Amino acid sequence: MRVISKFSDFYDCGIAYGVDPKLVYERKTQHLEDCDPKRMDRLTAAVPIRISSSYFPSKREDIRECIVTPCWLSFCGKRYFFKRLAAQTTDHKIIYHWIWNQEELYSLHNKYQTRHSWYQRRKNNNTYPVVDDNTQNIAHNSPAVLEILDRQCITVTVDPCLKEIGFSKMMDPYTAFQEISMFLAGPLTPWEDPDLKPEPDGAQKMSNHGMDPVHGFRRN
Repeated sequence: MRVISKFSDFYDCGIAYGVDPKLVYERKTQHLEDCDPKRMDRLTAAVPIRISSSYFPSKREDIRECIVTPCWLSFCGKRYFFKRLAAQTTDHKIIYHWIWNQEELYSLHNKYQTRHSWYQRRKNNNTYPVVDDNTQNIAHNSPAVLEILDRQCITVTVDPCLKEIGFSKMMDPYTAFQEISMFLAGPLTPWEDPDLKPEPDGAQKMSNHGMDPVHGFRRN
């Protein structure tokens, strides 16, 4: 797989194992907004909440507030749930921390989220926090689609920089490179089995071009 991009990501080192020149991944980041009322209604239980600034891992003294926001990453047919901590400093700068650890997600929910939300229901089955779902990947024709829930819409980022959101905590770079290569060559590439649609024979080709087997092309 050849990667065409203006930025580098954590899995780019997989190119060292060789590239397929016919398989190209043009990594072009796009920012969109999804205001579908049906999707918003389904995710209303996972709205951003304010938490104590002492929870932010950096323990900086200049942090005055911290907001935790639910996020989803659709990566190569799997949907990962995680959270983003956004902290505002006294000089109005925003710093981020990304939570992927399952136990940390549970503890954060139990401490600050009191109602029975969408991701708490996921806790009761074995698929939390990863589910098989390639809907967003197919819809945006991309192996990586990031969704961040706002109070008014869902911010969608197509082909995000996975290094910036800490996805390396979930998957090593060589596995991620291989997953993207397989997904680009599979679900994102239309392919038909030639055995299911065989090549037409001579008579069928003549019939397709309007030739009658008795009178030829003449119309008598």
